[in-house]
Amino acid sequence: MNTRVHGAAWVMLLALFTGLIYQSGDAVWDDHILIVDDLAQRPLSGILSLWGSPVGANGPGQGYYRPVSMTLLALLGQGGIWFIHVAVAVMHTVSTGLLLWLLRLQRGRIMGGLVFAVHPLASEVLGWASALPDALSVMLALGAVCLIQRSVLWALLLSMGAVLSKESGLVVLLAFIPAFQANRRGWGCLLIAFGAMILPRILLGLAPDFQLDGRETMAAGAVAWPLTMLGWPQPLTVVHDLWLVPDWVTWAAGLGMAAMLILARRSRLGLLAVGLCVGAALMAAPPSISAFMVGERYMYPALVGLGTWVAVVVRPGWIQMGCALILATISLGLHFQRAGDWLNDRFLFEAALIDAPNSSLTWHFTGVVCRVEGNWDCVARSANHSLVHGHPPNELETLATFLEALVEIGRADVALQVAQGRPPGAEQNDDLVWAWARAAMAAGQPTLAQEILTQLERPVGWAPPLYLRELMVEVEAVVGPENEGGNP
Repeated sequence: MNTRVHGAAWVMLLALFTGLIYQSGDAVWDDHILIVDDLAQRPLSGILSLWGSPVGANGPGQGYYRPVSMTLLALLGQGGIWFIHVAVAVMHTVSTGLLLWLLRLQRGRIMGGLVFAVHPLASEVLGWASALPDALSVMLALGAVCLIQRSVLWALLLSMGAVLSKESGLVVLLAFIPAFQANRRGWGCLLIAFGAMILPRILLGLAPDFQLDGRETMAAGAVAWPLTMLGWPQPLTVVHDLWLVPDWVTWAAGLGMAAMLILARRSRLGLLAVGLCVGAALMAAPPSISAFMVGERYMYPALVGLGTWVAVVVRPGWIQMGCALILATISLGLHFQRAGDWLNDRFLFEAALIDAPNSSLTWHFTGVVCRVEGNWDCVARSANHSLVHGHPPNELETLATFLEALVEIGRADVALQVAQGRPPGAEQNDDLVWAWARAAMAAGQPTLAQEILTQLERPVGWAPPLYLRELMVEVEAVVGPENEGGNP
């Protein structure tokens, strides 16, 4: 017994150590908009408002109702991003301990806990402050399952907290309540948690704004790719572009899940663990398809399933433990390497470009970073690569960025040449028309700029944005008022 307790304690310490590897990371990606510029700046009244609405009308948090995790992010954000990283490391450690307790009757529980504690796929949750909801929802869901028999009230509170932190907490409850608490208390807890997730969204009129039309062909890759990452978490990158899904992932995921089912066929817990892995991937598919990329953080609940499956199927022995320690050592090395990528935006997307140099999405995000830095050469290069590789997130917006960057670096003539090959619908995009007309002005062709602005197709009641209105005034001051029937 003491040996098992000591083993569990060592695994939990290893989980804490793994999480703390990332504590020096700064704000990256959505952290700036979601935490630094919004949640961390909110007064108490603003924090309380998170319980009555999503974070914002647009940007990170749009359409999501996650008041528990957003409130915690707002409070922790007062102490800085490093404070959030430390909190996530503690959550990861607590989740490891709860999983070990649930698996206490399984002979392979130490190896199963070790898989969850150090798996490289946890790097995004541990390194990205905005991924705290993933860690919190798993921790609360595991805690709810542990407490159902001891205190149904606390189990209810934790299960509702799990799904109000992130919807993926429901997947853990769906797998583990039938496995460990298949009784009236357990089913009641699951039903109430489901209601707590659905009812506020109905009452507030919230619906996730996933763009899925015409992207059905991505569904298989969106489910299969993250499943293969459980066994082969390479490359670890912030952008897994669904336009570049490897051909082998579909059959590899199918064979892998089939093998896991066969090996766990005599254990209900093992089968439910496989279901948890698949369920996490299925739940992640809509946001992945909508964003054209797979997020590693979405598979954090699946690591619970993978660890559970290992605890059920693998019989501990010297050889098995030796292999587990070797894999754990390799995983820690990958975490140390990955932690350096999460230090800032520049490192994060430079690493992504090394792994996926042909990804339009990766080049797009790199351009966003360069724009914040004021590096317009880099913006122009990134926008160009995003267009060349064929799948920018928004072709017209990316082209507008490319034209703007070319003007900023003194290549207005090139910008005009590029605009000649504009795609259909260009005249309906404010940003593109503005960048195009601005290029004409910079090239010394104000009359052309006026013609470009005249081509802008405007719906009834349209009011030009401020930047476009200012350009119209500038052009008019040089050329004179437009002809009758033109722009007002």
